[in-house]
Amino acid sequence: LALGLLVLDDADKKDYKGEERPLTALCVDRRMPPSAEAIQSSMEHRWPHLAERFDFVEGSLEQLKPHPTCLLASVHACGGLSDLLVASAARTGSPIALVPCCHTRKKLVGTSEYAKEAYDKIMNSKEIPDLT
Repeated sequence: LALGLLVLDDADKKDYKGEERPLTALCVDRRMPPSAEAIQSSMEHRWPHLAERFDFVEGSLEQLKPHPTCLLASVHACGGLSDLLVASAARTGSPIALVPCCHTRKKLVGTSEYAKEAYDKIMNSKEIPDLT
């Protein structure tokens, strides 16, 4: 998803300071899927300039501290992971593309306190909350 969105955003952009800075993407997963290298290799073969704009690392979303030009993209961010990504995007002003699955209001297991607070503000407010 992230590589496809970078292809669609294949123009130079200005960052929040007005400086030229293209959108970047960092894929984070606890375990890299076997297809990740093949997909990345194929995409970079067709669009070589994407190599400097994309990385895949094994890790935890709790460690994520995105830059405002870093695209937060997710497919199947189950349950609280979706909340964590939305809270991270709101906190940093990063763009987000989210395709959730298994999303439920019942469980917020394994999420940060910030994500839980942001989730509560969203779910319990009658207005759009300011999450900045």
